[in-house]
Amino acid sequence: MKDLIKKILKEALGVPEGILESTEKIFQSITEELNSLPKKVENDGDYTFYISTNISISDYVLKNIILHLMFKADNEKERVDFYAMGYQNVSQFNNKTYRIVNVITPETIEVTINLSGPEKTTKKDIKNYFKSDKSKLMSALSHELGHAYNLYKKGGSDVKSMARYRAYTDLYFPIKEVNDFIYNLYYIHSVENIVRPIEVASEMKSGNINKENFYEFITNNDTYKKLKKINEFSYENFRNELFKNTKKIKSFLIRIGVEESKLETDEEIVDELLKVVYVNLTNKSISTTMNMMITNPMEELFGFGIIDISKEEMFTKIARSFAKYHNDVEKFFKMEAKNFKYYSTKMLKKISKLYAYEIPKSKKQSINDWDSFHKMNKTGEQIETKLRYSKK
Repeated sequence: MKDLIKKILKEALGVPEGILESTEKIFQSITEELNSLPKKVENDGDYTFYISTNISISDYVLKNIILHLMFKADNEKERVDFYAMGYQNVSQFNNKTYRIVNVITPETIEVTINLSGPEKTTKKDIKNYFKSDKSKLMSALSHELGHAYNLYKKGGSDVKSMARYRAYTDLYFPIKEVNDFIYNLYYIHSVENIVRPIEVASEMKSGNINKENFYEFITNNDTYKKLKKINEFSYENFRNELFKNTKKIKSFLIRIGVEESKLETDEEIVDELLKVVYVNLTNKSISTTMNMMITNPMEELFGFGIIDISKEEMFTKIARSFAKYHNDVEKFFKMEAKNFKYYSTKMLKKISKLYAYEIPKSKKQSINDWDSFHKMNKTGEQIETKLRYSKK
């Protein structure tokens, strides 16, 4: 009975049974596989390892891990670091349920770790990095295992929600305040929020955190501090920070095709920037929705209505909902500021309850770096200024 109560508590706190132990086993296997890397790691290197294991996350059994270790040279970096870690899954639109269905490969998952570092990076550098940053890497790995587990349990996803989530990762602006805002949108999305307790619990396990030192740990934890910062976001402060940088913003807007006559005052410059941000978030969300819903080449050429009028109506409804603030962009940002407050508060309370979580004794991705992720993936090179879908 005691073990059953512990299992129920872990699940309620958002930490599936066995996930931390599974993370340790997989991480150990990964460090062993690093021995087979070449002595000199190549720029754009893609190294694939096939790892056999036998682990369980609650009722989800895993026997095979396909690991992709990607490396990109960046001489602005002084040392090796990871800028993103991802769980790769296949999904498709179901024409009956009108949801995104996850295609689960039984007992096998595929994980990618994206590393960057100086061009002269060697196998030894990477091995040393995995030792020195073990806690952070294991936290990120547990995060990805959490995604795999949740997709296994849920089976599917809402089209609109997933379109928004994917749109966030496809946008990058040469303005820090805007990127921070988009990163906040990404960070508190339900897809990411659901696995936050797992990554924090992983760090608790790595640091042998107990009730006595929990307060010091949690108040210095990166996830907790990020959520606190999001919680303190306000539209007014966001706008005021942009006013400090209007010269750079104006130059950027002119470069992407905004008429200079629309940018005579600081107010006009900031307003136009916010409009451009909204336009790109909306266009990305709508185009992603369309790409996710296409199941027949004819739909791409002639629209969904040629095959399924209900599908066309669904797409139109989603597209209109994304574009509903096109006449009042400020309202969009204020609404998101409220969402920041609501969802970060909810998650702060949840991970604070990990105080009651009994960390198993140890025998001994997201995206980690937002700027590096976009730099390596070359996003932000096609910023748009006009909506491709007009609300009717």
